[in-house]
Amino acid sequence: INGNATFGTAAAPQITYFSGSTTIKGNGNASGAGILIVEGDLTIEGNFDFKGLVLVRGQTSVTSETGFTGNATVYGSIWTNDVNLNVGGSAIVYYSTQALALANQVAGGSALPSPLVVTSLVDCTDVPAASNGCP
Repeated sequence: INGNATFGTAAAPQITYFSGSTTIKGNGNASGAGILIVEGDLTIEGNFDFKGLVLVRGQTSVTSETGFTGNATVYGSIWTNDVNLNVGGSAIVYYSTQALALANQVAGGSALPSPLVVTSLVDCTDVPAASNGCP
């Protein structure tokens, strides 16, 4: 992402999906609200402000480019496999129930993560094969 980019707002949160590793560069400002999903690594090298839930299936890095100091601020929560901070500006993550409520709006209104509800339970050895969801 080079330059300014907006991925949802507090008034209209959205689900934003990146299918691979993503870098937010330092020559602009990126912001968003709702749910941000990155299938690879997320690298933040610029100004980034997000309200909601950030899911990163790879590593999250907040770094500074030579001669540039960026600021990353997330209100809500980040779920990631690994975090690497080499910050020339600032990196702040605030747990925020209000920001997670924005993520809940785009997730169908149910709480994230949703509690497990067991509607039925069967022992597959007690029922005929290929019935009740059993092999």
